Amino acid sequence: MNDNKLIAEFMGADGLYDGMSDARAKRIYNYHTSWDWLMPVIEECKATNVHPKMPTIMQSTLTLILDEIDALMIGHWGIEMTYKEVVKFITKYNEYKTHTT
Repeated sequence: MNDNKLIAEFMGADGLYDGMSDARAKRIYNYHTSWDWLMPVIEECKATNVHPKMPTIMQSTLTLILDEIDALMIGHWGIEMTYKEVVKFITKYNEYKTHTT
C-alpha cells in the first residue's frame, strides 16, 4: 500500500482510494511533502497512543516512535525522515488493531 494511502486511511479517509492508483494518490495527498499535511497526522498519532486498553509493550513501542518523531522535528532533519517515522507508527498501530479485532 502506498504510504500516503496508509496515512489517509488512518486519518479517516476510508474508501476514498478505491480504484485510485498509488501515483495519483501521491499527487493528491501531500503528506510526504508538506508540513501542513503531516502535522495533523502527528497530532493524531499522539492522541492515539494513549488508548487505555492498549498493552503496555505496544504503548512503549509507539511512544518510542513518537519520541523519534519529536527528535527529528526538533533537530530539523526534514520532512522525509519524519514522514517515514509517521508511517512506521501507523503500521505498528495497525498491527495492534489487527490483533485486537
